[in-house]
Amino acid sequence: MPGSSGRAAIVTGAGRGLGRAMALGLAQAGIRVVATAARERAEIEAMAAEADEGMVLPVLADVTREADAQRVVMTVV
Repeated sequence: MPGSSGRAAIVTGAGRGLGRAMALGLAQAGIRVVATAARERAEIEAMAAEADEGMVLPVLADVTREADAQRVVMTVV
């Protein structure tokens, strides 16, 4: 993906389904991903292990909670 160097994305619900596919696709395109899941840390850790090392950071967070959402954004920044 042109111009993707130095970019980051937050993908919620990254442990399964479309969120998982998006997180892996972004990481493959060279975009660093903070991948969140609200309940199952093991799901996002397993997904992160499929990506190149250092491209996906799994974070357990319920982004419907303001404090968790702020923590995820600060992690990216």
